[in-house]
Amino acid sequence: MQKADDMEETEKASMRAAGDLQIIGAGLPRTGTMSLCTALEMLGYDKCHHFKNIMAFPYTEARQWQQVLHTEDAATRRKIIKQIYQDHGCRSAVDYPTSAFIADLVEIYPNAKFVHGVRSSPLAWRKSWNSTLNRNYKRTQYWTCFLVPLWQMALYPTMKGFLAWDEKRLGATLFGEDDDIALYERHNEFVKRVVPKDRLLEFEPKMGFEPLCEFLGVAVPKDEHGSEIPYPHVNDTKQLNSGLNFLMYFGLVHWAALLGAVWWVNRTYGVLQW
Repeated sequence: MQKADDMEETEKASMRAAGDLQIIGAGLPRTGTMSLCTALEMLGYDKCHHFKNIMAFPYTEARQWQQVLHTEDAATRRKIIKQIYQDHGCRSAVDYPTSAFIADLVEIYPNAKFVHGVRSSPLAWRKSWNSTLNRNYKRTQYWTCFLVPLWQMALYPTMKGFLAWDEKRLGATLFGEDDDIALYERHNEFVKRVVPKDRLLEFEPKMGFEPLCEFLGVAVPKDEHGSEIPYPHVNDTKQLNSGLNFLMYFGLVHWAALLGAVWWVNRTYGVLQW
């Protein structure tokens, strides 16, 4: 019996190492995606793709996803998506951009399982989103970061692409009003409609490792003493806001440098007449 179990675990490990996505997070951003990403890597499904990849490779991967967002032909779009994950050696993926393309991913990876992250309520999701990434599409953030190449060439065009994509497929957007829950509700309904029931787990982080591991067919991870390891709760709100604040600070530095240069040129050469 032990030998059979070992063979089964070896087979599963081989599948996880095959190069294709085995596990796909279907939940929207701010549904515990970073915690799920950490949990999947703990279970051996690494590397796990997350929006953080775009932040890490802004001038390459951001442009690839922008290409995906503007590709109408499904076969071509799916080829690009699969290549992105292969280039990074991913065995799992969560968060946007992944969960914006669930219909494509169901077709690309017919053997993958989908973990659909949800929040306790739609308003809890919107509140969490408003406190972090929804700032990115506000006018203040846009103009403050206007001179930053990272913002203009990577982050803003990608987010603008998501806005158009979500409006097209669901008639709603992440970047809505502060109490807008339409995208959350429509996305959840969409996931349940397109993902086969036997390949889908609706999941909240508070449920812990047990239902997740049962769904994936793997053992709950244990520490060196044989005790079950708690499910990770990675609250990336502080990290995200720190990154956004730094980006705004960097933008202000660019504006200060530009205005300082204009002032120096005018003082030196008298180009401008005030």
